[in-house]
Amino acid sequence: MTRLPPQPGERIDRSRPVTFTFDGKRVTGYEGDTIASALYAQGRRTFSRSFKYHRRRGLMGINTGTDLVAVDGRPGVRAMLEPAAEGMRVEHMNAKPSLDFDVMRARSQAVAALLDDDFIEFGKSGRVYDKRRTIELLRDDDSDFMPEVRDFQIRRLSANVVLVTYRSGRGDIFDLRSSIWRLSSGKWRMTFHQGTASTR
Repeated sequence: MTRLPPQPGERIDRSRPVTFTFDGKRVTGYEGDTIASALYAQGRRTFSRSFKYHRRRGLMGINTGTDLVAVDGRPGVRAMLEPAAEGMRVEHMNAKPSLDFDVMRARSQAVAALLDDDFIEFGKSGRVYDKRRTIELLRDDDSDFMPEVRDFQIRRLSANVVLVTYRSGRGDIFDLRSSIWRLSSGKWRMTFHQGTASTR
């Protein structure tokens, strides 16, 4: 517990406990607490993840949007303003599976380590993406879609460069994919990728 000792004129009534759950775990506050103050008193410091980069966010102010939670299935509730109520079910937002471990953040960091700083991609749509844009798109992608991969091949172009080709997709649509990987400082990193639309 990190709650301050009793203060003159405080709004909470310490004689009247209020119990609710946050992500399935029991939280005990007092009448007059907001959701945020009760959670903070119990040691909670991460309240959300940023929408773009999924970085940890604490309580940063009333109008910052860092305190958004879902209450009894209702999303977008301001934890710093919403009174804690007996039996309410509070859940975090914008993090999978939890605030302490956000797979979207971890996945984008892992991909960043695999891309050369000068990475470039020619998408099947005709758009061109650099490393920064590729990682941004991945961070914003909350899809669970996992394509099937076929015809995976590796061809060595030189001692430190390989060409990787494969098909990816689902059902009857499998796009052509090719990428160039370069060995640098003992690590393989992708420096180029291209997707080509295919009807078969």
